[in-house]
Amino acid sequence: MFPSAQLASTFPSKQLGTTLFAFDDLSSTNTFALELIRKNPQDGTLIFANRQTDGRGRLDRNWFSPPDRNIYASLIKRLPCITPIQDAGWVPLLAGLAIVQAIEESADQSLVLKWPNDILMREKKLGGILCETATDFEGTRWVVIGFGINVNQAKISLPFELQETVTSLQQESGRQWDRLSLLQGMASSVESIFSDSAFNNLPAWKNAYQARCSTIGQTIQVKFPDGSILTGIAQSIGEQGQLKVCPIPSLAKPQSDRMVDIHAADILHIRRSTST
Repeated sequence: MFPSAQLASTFPSKQLGTTLFAFDDLSSTNTFALELIRKNPQDGTLIFANRQTDGRGRLDRNWFSPPDRNIYASLIKRLPCITPIQDAGWVPLLAGLAIVQAIEESADQSLVLKWPNDILMREKKLGGILCETATDFEGTRWVVIGFGINVNQAKISLPFELQETVTSLQQESGRQWDRLSLLQGMASSVESIFSDSAFNNLPAWKNAYQARCSTIGQTIQVKFPDGSILTGIAQSIGEQGQLKVCPIPSLAKPQSDRMVDIHAADILHIRRSTST
């Protein structure tokens, strides 16, 4: 765990106990952040945990969060009043873009984004984003941007079922990483992309995300929350951040359906499409 003085000097614009919180153990940084929003939210509040005892991913899945190895953090941001509600779907996508840009400034590695919230390195999962919105007692809209990044996680310490699909910066580079330095860069990058001035330039950020999204052009399997499955080709990202998928004809459905908008689902990359 980082000493308080080291944390304070790394984030000079934040105040320990008010806009900067650090825990040896915490159930979930996102859960703690949502509690702060209900009480007295402060824009730019950063929460870090050395270990999460009940870390959460998308769809309330458990997030493996061992101590002393990785980054588990949440940033509270006030959503600009100018942000239309239809842009809310872009929040996790742009958060992922910000995290990728920050990591690449420190690591000589190429990263991509898998829709909607995974960060991939060499086709393995390096981390993920979990964004949750909330409204305070005055009606102000806030977003909690949670991010978990595998930094110094050894392959052998992962659960067996994750060892072939999950990676870390240490595994890919062969060296140990300074978590505090990485956290500083990630928090700064996310705050910049969600500033009022940045939201005035959303089209450029959206284009930057699409250029990084490895899902586009892939043949994918979409598993919906109700258990139904769709196989198709991911064509593009829609205006609301949804994934636009062209279904592949099958014996049951010889005629391809019209384009399907995916707002929430599990996505499995099957192979990259060779169609033009």
